Amino acid sequence: MNAELSPDGQRAAVHRSVQNSNDRWLMDLVRRGFTRFTFDGAAIAPLWSPDAAQIAFASNRKGVLYVKPASGAGAEDLLLESPNSIGPQDWSQDGRSLLYLEYDPKTRADLWALEVNRKERKPRVVVKTPFDEYSGQFSPDGLWVAYL
Repeated sequence: MNAELSPDGQRAAVHRSVQNSNDRWLMDLVRRGFTRFTFDGAAIAPLWSPDAAQIAFASNRKGVLYVKPASGAGAEDLLLESPNSIGPQDWSQDGRSLLYLEYDPKTRADLWALEVNRKERKPRVVVKTPFDEYSGQFSPDGLWVAYL
């Protein structure tokens, strides 16, 4: 079971296989209970927002990024579609921007950013070279990005 700990340390997004269904579940570390978060086995690389109110995740359905309230209530919101494999890397501290990795067959692993709370979500390149750029993280002030 791999887990992504919430910023407040109270919950974790975990991968569980229950009755032949592989989904993400939210584990309450205080009450020691589980709540199902996804229902189609498609959530990859869950990433908590800084305020622990939302979880961004990629999908194995196709190259897409989603965000969903961490309460589990409501539908997931499609943030981005791409013909390439993508996955969330980091949220800015103010929760406005999401840093994600996109694997392009020509330039390999590249880092992009997306404004999450805008109606028109236009991805912007952070770093795109013929080399792999991954494990991106915003600086605390959101002005810089560190990556490998």
